[in-house]
Amino acid sequence: MINYQMLVQTVGIFLTAAAIFLSFLELKKISQSNVVSVIAHCAARYDSLMRELPAFNERDQMDLWWYRLWDLWTEEFYFVNKHALDKEIFRLWVTELTSFYHYPPRHMDIPTTQREAHNLYLNEALPDEKKIHDFFDEVANIARLKSPAERARAVKVLVSKL
Repeated sequence: MINYQMLVQTVGIFLTAAAIFLSFLELKKISQSNVVSVIAHCAARYDSLMRELPAFNERDQMDLWWYRLWDLWTEEFYFVNKHALDKEIFRLWVTELTSFYHYPPRHMDIPTTQREAHNLYLNEALPDEKKIHDFFDEVANIARLKSPAERARAVKVLVSKL
C-alpha cells in the first residue's frame, strides 16, 4: 500500500531542495553579473573623466574634476570592500595609480600632485573614514618605490588585506 502522505512530503522536500539549489545558482549568476556591471560602471566613469579633463585655467571646473576623480576612487574602494568589485581588478587599477600618484596629471602644468589633490579630497570629504585614509597613505608609500615590480608586489599585499 502506497503512503501518499509520505510520498507527497518526500516530493515536497525534494522540490524545495531543488528550488533552493536553483536559487543559489541564480544568485551566483546575479552576483557575477553585478561584478561585471560594477567594473563597467567604474571604467565608464573613468573614461568620461579623462575625456572631460578641463583646461588648467578653468579653476572651478578643475576643482570639480579632481573631486569627481577622487570620488570614483572612493567608490571603487568601497565596492571592493563590499565584494562588489573583484580584488584583482582593483589591484590592477591601484598598481597603475602608484605609477603616477606623486605626479601632476599628464599634459598639465600645475603644482599639485595627484596624491596632494587626493589627500585634500579625503580630508575635506571623508575626514573620519580612517580605513580609506590608511589605505591611500599606504598607496602613497608604495608609489615612492622606484621599481614597478616592487610596487606591484606591494600593492598585491595591500589589496589582499581588504
